[in-house]
Amino acid sequence: MEYLKKLNDKLKIRRYYSEEINKGKSYIGSLLDKIIMSLIIFVSLLIYIYIKTNNIVISSIISIQFLIIYAIVFQKISQKKIDESIACIDKKLVKEKIYKNLIDQTPYAYVEYIEKTLKGFSINNTKIYNEKGIDIVGKIREKQIGVKCFQYKEDHKVDVNDVKEFFIELRNKNIKKGMLITTSSFTEDVKLFFKRLEEHVDVKLVDMDELLNKMKKTEIYPSKSEIEKIILQKIRDNRVKVRNESKKIVSRDSTKKCIISGLMLILFGKITPYEGYYNIVGYILISLGLVPIIKSAIEVIVFVDVEENDEKGDTV
Repeated sequence: MEYLKKLNDKLKIRRYYSEEINKGKSYIGSLLDKIIMSLIIFVSLLIYIYIKTNNIVISSIISIQFLIIYAIVFQKISQKKIDESIACIDKKLVKEKIYKNLIDQTPYAYVEYIEKTLKGFSINNTKIYNEKGIDIVGKIREKQIGVKCFQYKEDHKVDVNDVKEFFIELRNKNIKKGMLITTSSFTEDVKLFFKRLEEHVDVKLVDMDELLNKMKKTEIYPSKSEIEKIILQKIRDNRVKVRNESKKIVSRDSTKKCIISGLMLILFGKITPYEGYYNIVGYILISLGLVPIIKSAIEVIVFVDVEENDEKGDTV
């Protein structure tokens, strides 16, 4: 049972990666494309060589050998691209997960979280100040450094007004190095502001992408197995979302109307000379009304069965 669950999860993850890489095209669809392309190459080559040699055996052998070589070379080239694409997808998933986690935390918990990531920047002996201008003070290569953390949504960039107080606090404490960390990004004005002040203070700007890169050096960054759990949860969430959307599209009212209208047409047809016509239309409407009910019932049964299997797998 546990083996089957793991196998099923692997297939789901592979299908997810395939659909992301191929921009929505299903795993089966991508596989069929490859098979069709291989068949086209094989048949084309077979016909060409047969025309030249007039020998079906030789044509078949050469075509099969070429197809094998093509498959091996294509697999090696495509695998490299697939690995690069998977790395990008993983990074995107991790970014979404960590970003949401950081945004949902309290301001103090957020600063504590950032303090743990500073090891990735080679900053040690850290201490949370939790002051207005500076959040954390630590040491990098035996030199003191002040850190300010901004917990902003991705569409809210850190501007010059946000960082002036940080600069003043660094000067007051005679700290020559600084670091600004944000869950969003920085305006060009902020970059120019600290470039002009390089003689007085050396400030590093760390946006969400840079923060993720440094997190890879710490235990905070999710492992491959944790990323796979994120994917499986995303698949479950999407399945629930699709089911809810389908319920909205086919409402209960429209289902009732179809069934009632169909029954009325069948009854009305009995008192008209066109009973056969009314019966056909009536049964069509009733069928249209029953299809969503049957579909929803099957989806619920399948969903419950999958959830039970998942729970059993988790408890094993």
